[in-house]
Amino acid sequence: MTNTHLKNARFICTLLLALCILLGCLTGCSSDTSSETPSDTPSGSRESIRPELTQLADNLYETTFTTDFNWDKSGTSELPGAACSGVQNGQYRGRNYDWIFADTDICVVHAAATENRPHASVGVSDMSFITDEDGTYDYELIPFFTVDGINDAGICIQVNVMPYGENGELTHTKAAEDDLDGGSVVRYILDNADSVESALALLKDKDIHSEMGETEELHWMLSGPASGTDSRIKTVVIEVFPDGLHVTESFVDDKPIMTNFNVANFDGSAESVGMGLGYERWQLLDKYYNQADSVMGTFDLMEKVYYSKNYDLYGELFWYSECAGVDLTKYYDEETLKELIGEETYNFYMEKYGGVYYSMALRDGEPAVNGDISETGILSAVAEREMAAYCAQNSEDGSLWITVHTSVYDLENLTLDIQVRESQDHLHFTID
Repeated sequence: MTNTHLKNARFICTLLLALCILLGCLTGCSSDTSSETPSDTPSGSRESIRPELTQLADNLYETTFTTDFNWDKSGTSELPGAACSGVQNGQYRGRNYDWIFADTDICVVHAAATENRPHASVGVSDMSFITDEDGTYDYELIPFFTVDGINDAGICIQVNVMPYGENGELTHTKAAEDDLDGGSVVRYILDNADSVESALALLKDKDIHSEMGETEELHWMLSGPASGTDSRIKTVVIEVFPDGLHVTESFVDDKPIMTNFNVANFDGSAESVGMGLGYERWQLLDKYYNQADSVMGTFDLMEKVYYSKNYDLYGELFWYSECAGVDLTKYYDEETLKELIGEETYNFYMEKYGGVYYSMALRDGEPAVNGDISETGILSAVAEREMAAYCAQNSEDGSLWITVHTSVYDLENLTLDIQVRESQDHLHFTID
């Protein structure tokens, strides 16, 4: 081999070695756990997830959208709704998202501004809504099931459910071409609104279908700059009535709180809750409202209304308004019940329903007993037995409820802090 050939061979070997080292570095970088795309799926039960999703923790994923969404894919799911809580105190929004305890995963969704999407945002999507019939994910649906979020204009919005028919039988209020599914309202507002005034104007031009199946409808808490000329934070609750949108701007004790009953007709009393749920959660959020004066203070407040406290073993936090259907005649004889609630009330409910229920409301809208039944001593007597029966029944089919995530938004600093399930680990996000 000549010197020239030898030099060429050495050059080629050196070049190949350099390429191998470069490829090795790239491979090593791609395996960094901080940015690794998981090879399995959320909860390990579905097909391999796409590279756009990154796992951050158990049941928590993250993704970023830099292109326009396919709005033809939007639509409201028929899945059962979630019993949620929300509170706005100054610049801080606290939000619990409660769901049946199962393999529910959530995804932090970053959306960049585009030519057709005026505002960037960060929010949280429930991935159980995007599962196809064969158990795989339809990833294009992720943005449309954003259940809470904030955009770069300081607009913060969340969705809660309440019993269907709470506002009367819903009908179409606008032309079909202006249709907007209730499940997509959060996404639509995050993408397009720069103030509460502009958000309401956008929604009033839409035919919003707020029903989810035959059991629940939706309502929304919206906060942000009041208008294009007024930067002060304003909060409203938006609900759909047969005659169109109703916007509530005044709240009991000036505390914007939303659980799972009609806020427009609520005056602070149990009787005004109607068919709704969450009165005890409202009471706790109202009582400790001033704790929400910081991110951590808001987390502390929302911990008081974890949905797992629905059935408290000792009865002190037994949320009677959450539970329709426990018949007190199973636990008390006729004379005792008449003494506790009055003979007239006892006879009325026995004749009408064939039982006496501690739930504050029945599904046809008739009040059951009254809102003060928690003070009669009935609850503490049945809570432990109901707790045991509830757990025995539901632990088998996986339908125990739990707070799936807690979000705390800072409207001044445009940040999201999230806690998955009922852990104490918080993750911090900003708008990309």
